[in-house]
Amino acid sequence: MKYKDFNGSIEELVLLKIKEIETAEHVKILHAVESGSRAWGFASPDSDYDVRFIYVRPQKYYLGLQPKQDFIDWALDETLDINGWDLSKTLQHFHKSNATLFEWANSPVVYLTTPEWRQIYAASEPYFSCKSAMYHYYGTARKNYHEHLTEDFVKYKKYFYVLRPILACKWIEKKACPPPVLFRELANEVLAPELKEVVSRLLQAKTQMPESEKAPRIDQLNEYIVKELHYYKEAVDSMRDDRTADWEALNHVFLTTICQNGRVPRDPCAALAAYFHACIIRIVHGAAHNEALPEFFRQRLFFTYDAYTLQRAAPHTVLKTPPAPPQAMYTSYEGGIPVRRLYG
Repeated sequence: MKYKDFNGSIEELVLLKIKEIETAEHVKILHAVESGSRAWGFASPDSDYDVRFIYVRPQKYYLGLQPKQDFIDWALDETLDINGWDLSKTLQHFHKSNATLFEWANSPVVYLTTPEWRQIYAASEPYFSCKSAMYHYYGTARKNYHEHLTEDFVKYKKYFYVLRPILACKWIEKKACPPPVLFRELANEVLAPELKEVVSRLLQAKTQMPESEKAPRIDQLNEYIVKELHYYKEAVDSMRDDRTADWEALNHVFLTTICQNGRVPRDPCAALAAYFHACIIRIVHGAAHNEALPEFFRQRLFFTYDAYTLQRAAPHTVLKTPPAPPQAMYTSYEGGIPVRRLYG
């Protein structure tokens, strides 16, 4: 494809943009996919490419107090629409069972993915809520129908923006899991048989029409849509809330991922030094709490422990001279009465 001064495939272009984003934003992209009409399988000849990605920043970024931006908008023109979500935002929306996010996770067009993303989605998939997803798809279908399909002449692409969410509701009602992203897969499974031929003709016409072109409304489809919208309004209202309240799995995968992303490779000598440091700290700290040792010796150990750990954490800190240990005392008995005296 031709894009400005770039000659190559769309896949090569998207991967080039991903590298640009990672370098400029200091992030690691975990998953990048196509969304929208090209992922759904009914793109028009002049449809743009809607690229969505999930990214993670270095570990220390999440530990800072600065305000944090949880999204990146990178490109928006007649060809490319590229934006992404931070891992923290992604997991928060998985907890809400965000239907669009589940579509990104199951897109048939994957530009890049990672082992970390597979772990993230495995932890997030159980948070899918049938009621939340059906409410989203019902609302999408209802909005698009009333805004775009009630005139005498309509954009045929808008039929798919209504039919697809209705079929997604049917899939969820039947299978209780995230619906497939491809429209054809949905239609083959849950579309009424008497509508398959008319929808097939509509799909063929739509993929050959420019985005803005209009054609006569199809009353058979409008009647079907009105009936299904009425049904799913009542169905969703009567469903129980099946969202998962617990955060444990999402917290765990979040911490695991950012720790992996913030880990700096260490040479063997540094690793061995760290091991001996830990051993010394354990020995000194344990001895300082041993009440069988003399008090003045334990005080010296406590100072040594505090000074050593502080010096490791802040090597340029000037340490004060340790306090002089108290003079040792002993007990003598004078006439059967114990008396505490100083040595020397």
